[in-house]
Amino acid sequence: MVDLLWKNGQSGLADEAEHLVRPVRYAPPELVFQPASPMGDEFPARLAAALGQITGTRWQVARGDGEAQPSLYERAAQAVAQADAELRQEPIIKASLEAFPDAELLG
Repeated sequence: MVDLLWKNGQSGLADEAEHLVRPVRYAPPELVFQPASPMGDEFPARLAAALGQITGTRWQVARGDGEAQPSLYERAAQAVAQADAELRQEPIIKASLEAFPDAELLG
């Protein structure tokens, strides 16, 4: 859904969806979500309208209750944190960081 928005010139809405939408249920053309942080009340209607225009299908987009998945942004941040933690456990990296405690991993 987010890729579809990006590819169809809806970059602002795609960015909002990527950062703010925690899906509870995603079954196109329906999306039930919880916001990751405060968002305007008009967001569901704007998203539904954009997706409808792109797909030619009427979308139902609403905030809802239930167990939500992390947003795409949160998933990416978790993956980076996991990769960093795993890298820090590599023997050469671990030894280097112990020898140089003020060192930082860049990348």
